Parts: sequence; structure tokens; C-alpha cells
Amino acid sequence: MQTYYLFAKGRRTVIRILYTTLIGTFAIGSAGQTVQAAPAVGDPVTVKFEIGVYPEKLPKICTNSNLNLYVGMHKSVFKKIGNTVWDLPAHIPEQAHIEGSVISGKGRLKKQLQDIDDAAGTSVPFLFTADKPGKVTLRFTASVKNSWIGAKEEVSGSGVTVQKEITFTVNPCKYKVKTLLKFPVPDIYKISVISDDAIMKGDETGNFTGSATMAWVYSEVVQDCDFSISAMDSLVDLSGQLDEDSGQFMATQTFQPTTVAVTMCCPLVGCRSASDQGSLDPLTFSVASTGGVLTQAATGQGVSGSATIVVIPEEDQAVAFHADDMTAFLPSAWRAALWEDFPWSYGALRAFR
Repeated sequence: MQTYYLFAKGRRTVIRILYTTLIGTFAIGSAGQTVQAAPAVGDPVTVKFEIGVYPEKLPKICTNSNLNLYVGMHKSVFKKIGNTVWDLPAHIPEQAHIEGSVISGKGRLKKQLQDIDDAAGTSVPFLFTADKPGKVTLRFTASVKNSWIGAKEEVSGSGVTVQKEITFTVNPCKYKVKTLLKFPVPDIYKISVISDDAIMKGDETGNFTGSATMAWVYSEVVQDCDFSISAMDSLVDLSGQLDEDSGQFMATQTFQPTTVAVTMCCPLVGCRSASDQGSLDPLTFSVASTGGVLTQAATGQGVSGSATIVVIPEEDQAVAFHADDMTAFLPSAWRAALWEDFPWSYGALRAFR
């Protein structure tokens, strides 16, 4: 048994009670009052048909998620009571035949099955499945039957077809972020810091958080002496927000410090070992909500260089990021963009770890 939402409730129920009270007052009257006369038999009554969609305030909708909608037909009768015209709910004798379609955006809209014994006038259930991020417009249409219109009723509007459109935004609710930082230290070595895939998950307020492990690699080390240097893996915390109006995803990476260990052995001097803390400055970036690749300046403790950041909505499997398999980007343009920023083998970097 499916659950349906009755649309003749809330404001309309209050109006119905008020209308009943007013009619009772006019019919009974009181001492010294004149009873209000009923409208003439031939006076027409204006009626209006509308489509209502529940919930009116839609929840946050993510890519590849489902949205349950309930769509019903409303009939209103405009009655003049005293000097006031009341918009009162009226009865529709049978279940409305409502169709729905996707007017713009990516997704699928399907009418759900209804119970045979479903009461007339209740809502029709629809299921929308979101495919891609972006704005979506749905349209619901129903035809007004002659049997719904009384002999003394005049329909406002076309009186033939009723339509209702709703527009909402489908957002990525998870992002995959990978970061590569490169710091050349002239005449000493080059530092590369690469992160694991950081999964940033969004909450109902649109805030995204995530974390990842950063691997530090030292290469092209000047070796006048027997020299070795290494750094422990460190953590990075990510936080950001999705701006639906501008279509931008903005985030900040905050890097935890690492411990750097150095050992140097030179003739006559012998061997010396030391360790110290290495740190990187926070990195803030902005990219389109659909993801992208960007390169910008980066700084750290005594070093400066560049950061290349890859941001991908996690649901978009076509551009899944696999560090050990560059062919995962074929045949998209992502591979060309990444190869320009990563012109060497990831396998070589991982061998240093």
C-alpha cells in the first residue's frame, strides 16, 4: 500500500470550517437579524482547477539520487459571502489523469503504480531520478473533464488543460579531490607532495568536508656526499561549499605538518643525522561545480612552487581518477589536461614511497 498526500487540507480545511460556520450563521440567524438570502438559482459560480505538487519545498537533490513527488488536482469554488469572496475547496469525483515530463535538464521521470482502491482526489505519485548536476524543470499536465464542472459553474482560465512546472537544482553531493604540489629547491633537491583521493561529502547545508594522506617525495638530490632525506606521510583536511547560484565549488586544504629526516655522510666529517618539522600553507581553490583541473601557486616552510588540483564529482565514473592507470581518462579531454600537468609516471613517484 503506497502512501498518498491529500491536498484538501491545511489552509483549505480551515476555510472549509470557516465556510461551514458562516453558512450556519446565515441560516440560523439571531434575534433581530435578517437571514441572508441564498443566491438566485441562475447565478453562475466561478470555479478554478489547479495542479499541486508535494513537497512544495524540495529537499536537497544529489546526482544519481531519487526524488519522490506527489501530484494532485485541486478544484476551487469562489463563493461570495457578504462582501467577501471565498476560495473554497470543491470535490473532484474521480482520480485525475496526470502526466509528467522532463522539460529541461538531465534525469528520468516515471509515474508510479497506484492502488486500485485508491480514493478519488488523492495525489498521483511520481519518481524522478537525477542523472547529471544542473537545473531541472518538470512539467505536469492534466485535462479537465466535463463531469467535474457543475451546471451552474463557470471555469476561469482555459478550462481545458491545466499545467504546473517546477524547477530545482541537482547538485553533486560528493567530490573526489587529488592534489600534487611541486617545490624546486635550487641546487639541493626537488620536493613533490601527492595526495590520495580525498572524498569530500556534502551535508544538508551545502558544506563539504573530507581528508586524505599526503606522500612526500624528494628527487634530484645533490649528492656531493652520501645523502638521504625522507619525510613521513602527513594528513590534509578539506572543507568547502557549493555555490548553486554561481555554479562554483570552493574549497580549502589545510595541511598537517610532517617530520623530515636527513642523514649525510661525508669524508673526514663523518655522518650526521637530523630531523625537523616541515609544513605547507593552506591552499584555497575554486572550480566549476562539474569539476575540472587547475594549477596555482603554493607555498610552504621556506619553499614556493605550484599545486595542480583535480576535482571530479564522484558519481561521474567516466572520469574516475586512477593514479596508476592514465588510460582511465581516455578518450576524454581530461587526459590531455592532466598529461600537461603530470608529464611523468605516477609509478615512478610511488616507487619512492
